[in-house]
Amino acid sequence: MHRVVLVGAGSRGTDLLERLTASGSPLQIDVVDPRPGPLPDAVRVHRTTAVDLVDTAGGPDGPQSVALASGCPLDADVVLLAQGRPGTRPTPEQWARADFADWHGLRYRRPREGDAIDLTDVPAGVDVLLRDAGALTGDLIAPLTLGRGGHYSYGEYRPSGGEPRIHLLPSGRPEWTLSLGPAWAERRAALIRAGVAIPHPAGEPVRPDAARAAFVLGPVASRTLIEPDTADGPLRASADPLLRTLAERGELAGWSGTGALLDRHGRAHPRRFAFGRLTGVTAPALDVVLGAVPAAVPA
Repeated sequence: MHRVVLVGAGSRGTDLLERLTASGSPLQIDVVDPRPGPLPDAVRVHRTTAVDLVDTAGGPDGPQSVALASGCPLDADVVLLAQGRPGTRPTPEQWARADFADWHGLRYRRPREGDAIDLTDVPAGVDVLLRDAGALTGDLIAPLTLGRGGHYSYGEYRPSGGEPRIHLLPSGRPEWTLSLGPAWAERRAALIRAGVAIPHPAGEPVRPDAARAAFVLGPVASRTLIEPDTADGPLRASADPLLRTLAERGELAGWSGTGALLDRHGRAHPRRFAFGRLTGVTAPALDVVLGAVPAAVPA
């Protein structure tokens, strides 16, 4: 029986899982996800996290072993990674900001794409510091603007009066600013013209001020600092332990058009695939996955 391990049981993972179970191929499928949704009865579910992945026969054409945080490894012929975009680990500076916020009762958030953060308790008219991370920033600003009764009309933003003052901090990553996308670029400009968003140049540092119990940017003191985690950092800084481990060893530097994992030399692993929001690959073709397993594997 062929052994397939699927890491991540989100929407893309479960879609491929349904196709695999319906394929009629003799498969033993293990799913690793700490919070899986409803899954077919035919699969074995492990409510934990994958932390390492090694070739057990000394080369990529043989069996593999998936190490789990629970301590029970899984044997596999093919490994499919569908964790989504797990984000990056906070830097020491970001950890310090989070600790400062906890100590002084401030708001410090590092939301990822798709995360919902509750900012309903941010009063109108107060200063909010928001790191500009390109189009993702538009999603974060919407609850503070459109969600408070503001609207766009003929290319201009019409404030409701319920918005805070949103200070846009430079990202430090020019490619984010240059790839805003036309929709967000236009809305960003309209918010600035309306005085709701205030852009700040590079070189203005945000510093914690214990005496004022606030994050300070020049003369501005704020109780809210939002620094989006775009998950675009290096894979070796990933918050996902499996991706981070593979990247640190040089076994994961990217992926091919089919989702096959590429090592630091650009070589594709024949039995490891990643897909979904992590890579932009919708899913590896079913024949690619089934073709990656050996002709005969002992049950």
